[in-house]
Amino acid sequence: MPKLTNEMRFDNIDQQLGELAGVVNAHIIWHNWQEAFEKMETLDDIASRVSALERNQTTWGNTGPSSSTAGERDGAMEEAIERLMSTVNELTEDFRATVEALKIEMGQINTKLAITMRAVENRPAVPMGRDYGRMKVPEPRVYGGARDAKELENFLFDMEQYFRAIKPDSEETKVTMATMYLTNDAKLWWRSKYEDIKNNRCIIDIWDQLQKELKNQFLPENVDYIAWRHLRELRQTGNVRDYVKAFSALMLDIRDMSEKDKLFYFLEGLKPWARTELQRQRVQDLASALGAAERLMDYSTESPINRRPQPSPSNANSSRPFRPANLPRPGGSDSRKPPNTREPPPRNPNAFGFRPRPLTCFRPRPLTCFLCNGPHRVGECPHKTALSALQASIRSQEHEGGREEVVEEGEDGAQVGALRFLNALSGQVVQARKTNEKGLMFVDAVINGKAAKSVMVDTGATHNFCSEIEARRLGLRLQEDVGQMKAVNSKALPTVGLAKQVPLKLGTWEDRVDLIVVPMDDFDVILGMDFLVKKKAIPIPAANSLLMMGEQTGVVPVQRKQLNNPKLLSAFQFKKGVRRKEPSYIALVVAREGEDDETTPPMVLDALKSFNDVMPDNLPRNLPPRRDIDHNIELIPGAKPPVKAPYRMAPPELAELRKQLGELLEAGFLRPSKAPYGAPVLFQKKKNGTLRLCVDYRALNKVTVRNKYPIPLIADLFDQLSGAKFFTKLDLRSGYYQVRIAEGDEEKTTCVTQYGAFEFLMMPFGLTNAPATFCTLMNQVFRDFLDKFVVVYLDDIVIFSSTLEEHV
Repeated sequence: MPKLTNEMRFDNIDQQLGELAGVVNAHIIWHNWQEAFEKMETLDDIASRVSALERNQTTWGNTGPSSSTAGERDGAMEEAIERLMSTVNELTEDFRATVEALKIEMGQINTKLAITMRAVENRPAVPMGRDYGRMKVPEPRVYGGARDAKELENFLFDMEQYFRAIKPDSEETKVTMATMYLTNDAKLWWRSKYEDIKNNRCIIDIWDQLQKELKNQFLPENVDYIAWRHLRELRQTGNVRDYVKAFSALMLDIRDMSEKDKLFYFLEGLKPWARTELQRQRVQDLASALGAAERLMDYSTESPINRRPQPSPSNANSSRPFRPANLPRPGGSDSRKPPNTREPPPRNPNAFGFRPRPLTCFRPRPLTCFLCNGPHRVGECPHKTALSALQASIRSQEHEGGREEVVEEGEDGAQVGALRFLNALSGQVVQARKTNEKGLMFVDAVINGKAAKSVMVDTGATHNFCSEIEARRLGLRLQEDVGQMKAVNSKALPTVGLAKQVPLKLGTWEDRVDLIVVPMDDFDVILGMDFLVKKKAIPIPAANSLLMMGEQTGVVPVQRKQLNNPKLLSAFQFKKGVRRKEPSYIALVVAREGEDDETTPPMVLDALKSFNDVMPDNLPRNLPPRRDIDHNIELIPGAKPPVKAPYRMAPPELAELRKQLGELLEAGFLRPSKAPYGAPVLFQKKKNGTLRLCVDYRALNKVTVRNKYPIPLIADLFDQLSGAKFFTKLDLRSGYYQVRIAEGDEEKTTCVTQYGAFEFLMMPFGLTNAPATFCTLMNQVFRDFLDKFVVVYLDDIVIFSSTLEEHV
């Protein structure tokens, strides 16, 4: 029985080992090959040991050992079998765990393979989030230090978006990355700040602080003021879309305006027809007004074909049917035929194989009379009868004398009458004017509510000009202009100023124009190509008229005349007058040289020697004393201190700047400043070749309250010299440097250079009220002597008298 039992156990072990080997062989492909082979070798070893035991048992059975020896061997066999079974069980559990791990790994591999295949086929396997880390984030644009609010704010906004996308690890990294996108003036500013950071003079280690520093340095202080001023001057001059775009851009700089104010300013800037249409639609806010304005059709920019009006019901029963512009006449003949050979149009427009488009394809246009701008046609105008009667009364005067215009009355007689007599509709009888074929073209105009003296239409002028005297008479408000005016055979003259959006009225036509004020003698006002192009005005010399083809249509009568008083005479004209034996005079101014006595009277020399101590070659190296009149700088309420970056200079200019700054600091005229003001410096070359240090105070002058002190006119000062024979001219040396800046206003004169910021203690050049302050001081000093024997113009002093003794 023991032998039989052992054989059964061995068979069971062999069967289990075979099943286990089959399972391992079925899944060994996805497992670690080295580990599988090692375990197979262990199983083979166990199987060989079992076979050896079986052979020993058979041998022992054949030899027939004693019962005691067999019992001991059976006990040893039982222990060996138990140890073997425990080992086999452990190996079985190990293989089961290995198989389970292989199943899980195979499942993961199958999942990854399915995802890969679907990704190749552009089909996502499972919903996945977007991986921003693998996307290419566009880099922000660099900032060069332009003092433009939009450019600076766009740069800061782009950097914020960039940081949100790349997620930098610290605030210092943000500061470092942001400063890498600074160029030009902004890079120079950061270099100076970086030096301050290294020397522990300031700390900029967070992004918010860097934004604040950039805004303090480069953000214009008067952005709101400039935006409000541009908004006040904004008018629609082109199409509606351009006006909407410009208005929307201004609204980005004005953030504290109410919705009603926005709507009001937007409607006020529109052309009358567009404003009327929006008011008819009853827009309530700016958003709806912008949308309605963009939907409007701009009739002023339409082509003539698109502007063709639809047939009105009044002439719907007319014998002339509707005919498009490109429909040929019957028989293919040209439409340009004599007026008396007109063919009757066909009654059926489809007879020639042409099918007219529906009337809806043409853009509608408000019906307007050409004569009176009323809502009707010219043929239905109620003023047509009065106009015809007026024409008849004028024709009766055409034979009284002179060569006058002859207008043939044809089919459109009413329109021709309007060409000649614009004021007929207002009840005024316009007398026929004699024409002058060689004369210039003048129009009657009302400028700024006042009748202008003479307004000439000149196609040879590039802009619109107004004389200085006429501008003063018309009360025009001038702005600063740095242009020049160049006439034929003359040098360029600087302009006096620019008058913007001046009301101009020519007959019934009204609009606004820009006038450049220049010194002129022959003409008062000139309307040049700027007026003709922008207002779509067409001069017609043959008809002595000016045709207005813009938004307001009409015809303005023109006068042809020569200049009344020519002030310039050419040599050929003078020679021709002499030949005709006309009274002619010619005079030539000749400078007499060598006849003046160069000797100085002894009493004059004695006077100069006695006052030699008040005429030093150089100013004292100290500040002038405080006086009753010091220069005050009063800013507009609410204005922020203007700050600008220093201008770049060449190496020679930097050397001269260092030299002059040292001299001014040594004299005590300058001192270092930490004020929130800053004006750049530049050099102006003098006649002797030296460089004059100038400070660009234009930004400060814009926010300074102007002193209305009148500067004296040189012509009025010359009147005081009547009867005088002896003159002494005194020129103050550095007169402005002898006037102190009022206490508390020194910081407003701060100038910024490459060597630091400095503020003036005495009055520098370039301040807006400096001439008025200096004139006030001079008048106070010479109050008892003015107009008696002293005349003062700024820093020039003239002492005059009738005798030498009195003069000395």
